[in-house]
Amino acid sequence: MRSGTAMIVFTSPANRALVVLIRYLGAVLICTLFAGLFVLHTTAAVAWALHCWPGAGLLALGVFCIHLAPFLAISMLLGVWLRRSALALAGSALVWLLCQLANLTYWHVQYFAASTASTHTLVAVAYWLLPKPADMMFLIEQLSGVHSHFSSWPELQWAWDSGKMHVLLSLLTTLLAGGIAATLAGLEAKNAELP
Repeated sequence: MRSGTAMIVFTSPANRALVVLIRYLGAVLICTLFAGLFVLHTTAAVAWALHCWPGAGLLALGVFCIHLAPFLAISMLLGVWLRRSALALAGSALVWLLCQLANLTYWHVQYFAASTASTHTLVAVAYWLLPKPADMMFLIEQLSGVHSHFSSWPELQWAWDSGKMHVLLSLLTTLLAGGIAATLAGLEAKNAELP
């Protein structure tokens, strides 16, 4: 490396938004790696014991990563805003719970069809704007074969059986919510004052 290039590289400050983005992608990658190792070893053990290969179960790994990504981004956003790791962790758990409730409420309203138009619209807006943890967990159950051993939410099973659950849109809007949270975290880190 030339001395002029080294001086520029070592003296120019790193873009904090880029640092947040790289940390986010690194966290998603590490979680994906560990989950992948777990799923592959478990699948190999089941395949060896049962003499069959549950191939569709491997798709559950991708859905798990899509499910995890927005909440990692939300945790990073809360961490940048609050500057406290414990509060960010507790806040992201609370956001996950609220998203879960919004997700289940949407399917509950659809299942029982017992709401006013304004309530239905409000619930639908919350459903389509927020990550969908209940949809993601239900899809993981379907892909991994767990649904044949354990019962799921009847509203979700109804949505799946009736074709009302739009899996691709659920996956895309969940990813989009994570991308928005990661972008906001990067922008907030870029504009934040250093201690």
